Amino acid sequence: MVSCQFGTVPTTGILARLFAHFSSFGDCNYRFPGSPTSSSGLRELVVPLSKVLLAFGGTKEAGMAISGRVRAHHLRMPFRALLVCVAFAGAAGFTAFPATASGRAQSSSGAVSLHASPNVIGSQLAEFFPDPLGAAFSQFGFSVAISGNTALVGDPYYPNGEIGDSCACTGEALVFTKSRRGWTETDQLIGSDSAAGDDFGFSVAISGGMLIVGAPHHQVGTNAAQGAAYVYVNTSSDGLWSQEAELTSDIGGFGGTANEVYGASVAISGTSAIVGAFGAYVSGVQVGAAYAYNESGGNWHPDGLLSSSIPGTFGGSVAISGKTAVVGAHTQQVGSNGGEGAAYVYTEHQDSWALAGELTPSDGGAEDSFGYSVAVSGTTVVVGSPDHQVGGNINQGSAYVFSKSGSAWPQTAELTASPDPAPYQNFGWSVSVTGSPHHSYTVLVSRVDIKIVYVPPCCTGYVYTGTGNTWTPAAEVEPSDAQAADSFGDSVSVSGTTALIGAELHQVGSVRGEGAAYVFSS
Repeated sequence: MVSCQFGTVPTTGILARLFAHFSSFGDCNYRFPGSPTSSSGLRELVVPLSKVLLAFGGTKEAGMAISGRVRAHHLRMPFRALLVCVAFAGAAGFTAFPATASGRAQSSSGAVSLHASPNVIGSQLAEFFPDPLGAAFSQFGFSVAISGNTALVGDPYYPNGEIGDSCACTGEALVFTKSRRGWTETDQLIGSDSAAGDDFGFSVAISGGMLIVGAPHHQVGTNAAQGAAYVYVNTSSDGLWSQEAELTSDIGGFGGTANEVYGASVAISGTSAIVGAFGAYVSGVQVGAAYAYNESGGNWHPDGLLSSSIPGTFGGSVAISGKTAVVGAHTQQVGSNGGEGAAYVYTEHQDSWALAGELTPSDGGAEDSFGYSVAVSGTTVVVGSPDHQVGGNINQGSAYVFSKSGSAWPQTAELTASPDPAPYQNFGWSVSVTGSPHHSYTVLVSRVDIKIVYVPPCCTGYVYTGTGNTWTPAAEVEPSDAQAADSFGDSVSVSGTTALIGAELHQVGSVRGEGAAYVFSS
């Protein structure tokens, strides 16, 4: 039974042809709110990952690009005036609808760039799958985190898999531990009050013996999608973890409203944690927020509410290292550039967080999505700008490095895909950094690589070596079983000389979209 919600369906033009194609899918549930009557009326498109749809071509028009995941279940990709689409179709992988003269059917695979100091990360050590396997499109690897010998992988649409515009999924996060025998799964985490539709595992972070998992669609009281975050501590030597706290936005008198999607991003460092809620209202305006917490004696206390006065999905990405936190606001307007994006650096002193700087790119432009991903380690901040145009390459993407100098955070480098830059790579989709100012840093940057479906793409990555402000390419990184459109690199994390990379749409056996995660090391 076809279930499509389009508002008023246009009868002519490219959208009419697109809708006609959708009707061939029995589990279709695409939605155009309002009454779009032409391509210029398109404002929002909800894209279930069970039918991955990418649309490109034509010229970029104001108000037509989608920035940020429309809902937590769905893929975020930029959209253009002319639409062509690709959908999963059996074991063959993809069926491409006929392309127009202005567009071509495309699919996404992934790639990872490593800007690293001398210990090059390039050898695959392990590949993780959930055991037992979940349903199709449970998307294991949607989020990843690694710290030392412990890895954490989010599986937010477990066990049912995403279906259409909704997912009756509790979600899970799996812990993997490295020993002399290699990497093994040692624990399954599910929130103590998790329920269907919570998306537990949408975001994950780990620091030593503590980890945190976000569930942005968790209902708190009567507030749908207010969201929650769960903190776990390592209680034994056998890799088992116990839930220590459940954090919500109404702790300490903050927030506490529906649709905050609190937990869409999480970060933890030592006894400090940051939780993003890009749907939060501050002083009656939906600008987004990030909530800071500190742990003492097993109890987590609110440290403050971080936000901006400018609407822009503030809290869509967060990172923390010691007493420094970074929050992304990737749809924020900067000057006259709508959707250029920004990132904010905060420092903590005596359990209070203060703004230390607002970061914007030296060559930013409209709809760049700067701040879509952020990372920090010591005195180095990395910010992804996956929709940035580089030269003539639309949406090639960049990642920017900012290094602390005194009390300021000047930009010290702009990283781009090398040696084969191209349009629609979305370089900077996910970023991670590790190291210290006394030695050197390793920066890990992913891209969502867009290629023509008729020649199935595989997933490759790039390793860069360097120190200070100079980063040069050194090698490629790719999974041993790369597949077309498995989203390798959609999530990344690096710790020391070990990287963990998610591929949330990887097919495992006959299970499409089951997902996988890969460990690479030097």
